[in-house]
Amino acid sequence: SKCEETKKEKYEIPYATGHALNKKVLPVMSFTFEEEFQVVDYIVRIEQYQNRRFDFICTNFHQYRELTAAFIACTHRGRKIPFNRQIERNLFAIGVEFTKQSCKEIYEEMGMLSSDVRREVLNCTYPALYVVMCGILEGNTREKTWMDQHMKTLHVTKESHAALKDYIRGLENVRSISLKDQERFTSPWAVEMADEEKFERTVSLVGRLLRDDIQLQALYHMFVMIRPPPRASEKIKLDSGLAEVQIKLSQLIYRYLSTKSDFSYTKGGYSSEDSEGTSRPDVTSSSIMNMSEDVEDINPDEKTRLLISLVDDLHDCVDIMQNRSLLVQTGLDV
Repeated sequence: SKCEETKKEKYEIPYATGHALNKKVLPVMSFTFEEEFQVVDYIVRIEQYQNRRFDFICTNFHQYRELTAAFIACTHRGRKIPFNRQIERNLFAIGVEFTKQSCKEIYEEMGMLSSDVRREVLNCTYPALYVVMCGILEGNTREKTWMDQHMKTLHVTKESHAALKDYIRGLENVRSISLKDQERFTSPWAVEMADEEKFERTVSLVGRLLRDDIQLQALYHMFVMIRPPPRASEKIKLDSGLAEVQIKLSQLIYRYLSTKSDFSYTKGGYSSEDSEGTSRPDVTSSSIMNMSEDVEDINPDEKTRLLISLVDDLHDCVDIMQNRSLLVQTGLDV
């Protein structure tokens, strides 16, 4: 109906339309202290969420630490990391369960939504955030070791590394790990080659846009978490609270990128020996990262638009993983 169309338009993200975000018409003010605080608050909340999720998974999937260490050991031995569909499904289910139980208290934005809306949104966006994490890790394959790679990634915390300490002795200096080190993503792994290419291009773009920037990782995590796919129900699409948070976050991303100053947040934590300056700008063990060289020097407006447009691609990547893959099963002894 006409009324519904108007309502839909009202809640679509009016990102960078007209002069609203055009610097020539309206110069962008410097990032405020309150906004800096908001970004750090997001980082702290996401790290808290990741730590509690890690504990929840370890409680409900007793071999999780051993499994993680086994993945690193495979790379160390020059073997592909095996894929087990059932384990992947179980881990997703446990993660979604935890997220539904606890995200309301961790994220203020989620507490503002009705429980029905929150549940439906998280069912869709939790797997999309997994693809975001894959992208950031892929972007950091230019780090010397997997530990340095993890330290550049918001989704892996120093607390989870500490919990793995006894399981990874002797593996601290194994090289950084690419998706291509997994059976899961070794071609041919999708039913259609076009799907493989789309998945890898999306991962590559996310990795390149976010890899060096913990603050931007946090803002994008929040945005993807509250941005369901186009196939979401009308109830979700017309939810004003959800639309409001999406608009706020898209504008915050744009302002952050436009006014980048000395404000930066780096996380400390466990690292490999001699890890100072381990980032090798032109070296990567990932062929995937070669797929996004064309977006190296784009302006804040283009970067924000690209990040927003990539969310639908992230959701399609989830569908490729879950419904359009060639499910090759291999065993893994842990």
